[in-house]
Amino acid sequence: MAAAGAVLMKRIYTHIRINTVAAFLFCGSSGAASISVIGPCSEKPVFEREFKVAGSSASAGEISAGIFKENGLPYTGDADGFTSIMGSPSGAQAIEFVSAGKMRFYGWCFSVNGVLPAVMPGSFYLKNDADRLTWFYAFTTYENGVWIDSCVPSYTVRAPQFCGPGLTAARNKDLSVWRPSITFGCPAFETLAGMGN
Repeated sequence: MAAAGAVLMKRIYTHIRINTVAAFLFCGSSGAASISVIGPCSEKPVFEREFKVAGSSASAGEISAGIFKENGLPYTGDADGFTSIMGSPSGAQAIEFVSAGKMRFYGWCFSVNGVLPAVMPGSFYLKNDADRLTWFYAFTTYENGVWIDSCVPSYTVRAPQFCGPGLTAARNKDLSVWRPSITFGCPAFETLAGMGN
């Protein structure tokens, strides 16, 4: 019972922090830190915003969740990490079977100023208004019983299940299919799963 209470308190605390962070963030000012989201098929960001770091005690994860919430970007997860951003596939839908002995497992990684932090986003704190926080859809390869890499940007391989030609909702009813669209004044991905029935 105590463990369940601790989990509930953590969720409440995270919710309060995310909503508080969203109240302090703003876009469009020069000299601000930036956040970007890079999808599976191109190194060009599908979402970008600026925000102020100065005076914030929020983690990179809390800042990200606050900005996503403030801008209406759908996400699954919390300040400690995201399993889906903007309708990205997760779980079994985010596994690519390359060959009999090789698989790629996809998910979200983050970098700050081009460097992958060695901690979770909920434990990383931005330092100044020049910081660049980037979320990118990436993979880890499992080949012949060995994990051979980690956080490789997915646009480097452009997996057919995410980026293949002619992907349509009708052909891929169980897969979140991504395509550029205009949402919130910026290019974004939308989930087409279940549409076109």
